[in-house]
Amino acid sequence: MLRECKQRGIFTSLSPQYDASGEWGGGLEEIFPWLDLFLLNEMEALAIRREMRRREEEKEEEEEGVVEVEEAASFFVERGVRHVIVTRGGRGAYALVQDEEEEEREREGGREGGRRRRRREVWQACPRKEVVDTTGAGDAFNSGVLYRLVEGLIRREEGGREEEGGGEGEDVWGEGLRMGCAMGSHRVRKVGASAPPRDREEIVSNLEEIR
Repeated sequence: MLRECKQRGIFTSLSPQYDASGEWGGGLEEIFPWLDLFLLNEMEALAIRREMRRREEEKEEEEEGVVEVEEAASFFVERGVRHVIVTRGGRGAYALVQDEEEEEREREGGREGGRRRRRREVWQACPRKEVVDTTGAGDAFNSGVLYRLVEGLIRREEGGREEEGGGEGEDVWGEGLRMGCAMGSHRVRKVGASAPPRDREEIVSNLEEIR
């Protein structure tokens, strides 16, 4: 299904379900080339990278040293995922995105145009809130990110400003992380996994706190 969506030009995203076995099998790595966006939390990112790397190298021993979210995100990008977002709990979120840009290459007989992908990082802090219940916080974050991304794609199709370039903090990815953090920080202040419509004002207030 993901392959067909990509072939039709449909933006694809995936947020994995936690694997209590710790094996992270089931062919997850096989779908990486068909993913535009991989959304996961820090624990999942580090665990998936560790297990896949162990399988690739056929090693049983534990990896030495501390692995950061940047390394985990790069690991997924190098295996075909285009963009990666990792949530970091109360510390906010991190994104490794790949913008497409025009380039000219020297070739025999002249120059030719082309496109290449440029990696860049986006960091976003979350407003500090009293944590009551973390149930659904990740889903709330993802919904905020995807909402802003869809908005950006629509604006671009309607002739708005270029969404995947722009200055740091002004592009759709910065906006997406801000909205995700606003939604996630709103979610942890309530009991249960749903936020009723009357809480919109609090989400807007959270957005105003985020820089």
